Amino acid sequence: MTPGHGVPDPGMQAERTALAWRRTALSVAVASLGALRIGSTTGSAVGIVLGLVALAWAGALGWSARVRGRGALARMRAATGSACEDCPPGAELDSSQGRYVAAAAGGALLCGIGCLAVVLLL
Repeated sequence: MTPGHGVPDPGMQAERTALAWRRTALSVAVASLGALRIGSTTGSAVGIVLGLVALAWAGALGWSARVRGRGALARMRAATGSACEDCPPGAELDSSQGRYVAAAAGGALLCGIGCLAVVLLL
């Protein structure tokens, strides 16, 4: 970006990022439903628990994507001076952004360990 120019696509980068996180949440939800199905047909308690934990994690990822996407859009629009009717008031960048990323990484680690347990136990 050259000096003197504004943001080339105000709001679009934040929207693309939020959509990517929503796709991630959807894929985790589909995988968790698969784990639930496998766990229920094989009678594996580990598979059922893993599926339920992953389903809860998918919901948390979807909620996080919505909150972070709206906040990023509000900051982007505020930087360019354009109005945002759908944005929350006062969406400043705060320390909770790192917690969302850490929670997503922790959920991925837990699901990975759970999947490894299912593979080793079945």
